[in-house]
Parts: sequence; C-alpha cells; structure tokens
Amino acid sequence: MAVSAEPLREESHRSLMRVLASMGRRAEALRRFDEMKRLLRDEWGMDPSTFSEMRLAEGDLLRIMTPGGAGLGMPAERSAEEVALDVREGKVTAEAARSVYGQEL
Repeated sequence: MAVSAEPLREESHRSLMRVLASMGRRAEALRRFDEMKRLLRDEWGMDPSTFSEMRLAEGDLLRIMTPGGAGLGMPAERSAEEVALDVREGKVTAEAARSVYGQEL
C-alpha cells in the first residue's frame, strides 16, 4: 500500500524508509520517519510503534512496556518520586511499582 493512499499506516512508511535507506538515502528516510511521527501525533496524539515485524525464535521472551490506562506515561520514564506518589494515590500497586516501573518503595 502506498504512503499517499494510507498516510497513517505505519508499515507503509516503514517500507518506504527501508527502501530509501537501502538506496543510501538515509537523510530522506529519517525525514520520512519525522513526517510519520508528526502525522501520528497530530491525528492520534501518539508516537509511532517502537517496533514492527519483529520476529522471535521459540523460547524468546518479549517484554513490552506501554503506558498504563491511567495515562501515567512510559514506565521507564517515570521518576521514583512520581511512582511513589502514584502508589500513595492508588494509581498503581506497590507490586506494579516493582515489576513494571522498576521502583523499590
């Protein structure tokens, strides 16, 4: 599918970026990524996926970190103080603070 036909379809942009990069046109591929990022933020208020078409071997472990339903942001980007406040306010459990946010309280 062409990017112009479905401008919000990430895979179309990614395919074009791969082609551009394989032709040695890295700067153009990076500009395409910036354009895709702008479109997704403007239309849906979100960033592009961090991966696509990932292939895993049997037995591989995939850990996906996503923003919580409370709109707290990416777990890896939350400070210890923010996570502690979230626990006190009941937004996340102490167990989630440890396992998801990597914070010992």
